[in-house]
Amino acid sequence: MNADRWGVAGLVVHRQGRAVLDNIDLDVVPGTVRVVVGGDGAGKTTLLRVLAGTVAADSGSVRRPTAERIGAMIEVPAIYTDLTVDEHISFVAASYGVSDPARVQELLRRADLL
Repeated sequence: MNADRWGVAGLVVHRQGRAVLDNIDLDVVPGTVRVVVGGDGAGKTTLLRVLAGTVAADSGSVRRPTAERIGAMIEVPAIYTDLTVDEHISFVAASYGVSDPARVQELLRRADLL
């Protein structure tokens, strides 16, 4: 993979003694979109966690995108039900790089949520 690309090559990750990702290759070219699709337990979340740097690969190579280029569309909002409204707003704001509390308040006002 050249310097502009990111992805994985020959990625292997084990959990509880079994391979959850086994020899996975993913090459992402700038300006393209890749979609990871699979059933429950297929390893989609593990792959995203490896790319985000929160799970280590057992073998293979990983070239991570910069943090601002990582995004995910989660089908089921598993964590959202555990967050308060303020925590949810802070989470979404941080996901979009909005860290200034005044800016968060301005956006809430503009959306007529205050």
